[in-house]
Amino acid sequence: MAPFGIIVNDFYRQWKTDQKIELDAIKAKAAKDDGIARANAGAPEWWKSDAYQAVLAVARENLFFTADEVWMKLGECPDGVNPSALGPVMLLVEKNGLIRSTGRFKQTRIARRHRQLMIWELVR
Repeated sequence: MAPFGIIVNDFYRQWKTDQKIELDAIKAKAAKDDGIARANAGAPEWWKSDAYQAVLAVARENLFFTADEVWMKLGECPDGVNPSALGPVMLLVEKNGLIRSTGRFKQTRIARRHRQLMIWELVR
C-alpha cells in the first residue's frame, strides 16, 4: 500500500492538471467569444442584414447547408468586412430559432479557407 503522502501528492497533481484543463477551456471559450464579438462589431449593419437574409434564403433552398453556400449567395466579401463576420450572423439566425447545427462537419470548397465547416439545417 502506498504511503499517505504519495496518495495525497498524486491526488494534488491530478487536481492541478484538472484545474489547468478547466482553466484552458475557460480561456478558449473567452477567446472564441471575443473573436466573435470583434468580427460582429467590425461589420456594417447593412452587410449583416444582407448576410442574415442570405442565410435564410440558403436554408430554405437546401436541406442541409454550410457557410460555403451562404457565401455563394452573398458573393464576394466587400472591402473592409472581415469574412469571419458571417459566423456571428449564423449564430444569430440559430439563436432566433430559424436554423440549427446538425453537429456534423464538411470540408470547405473554398480553397483559401482549408477547414471544416458546420453543416446547418432549417428548423421546420
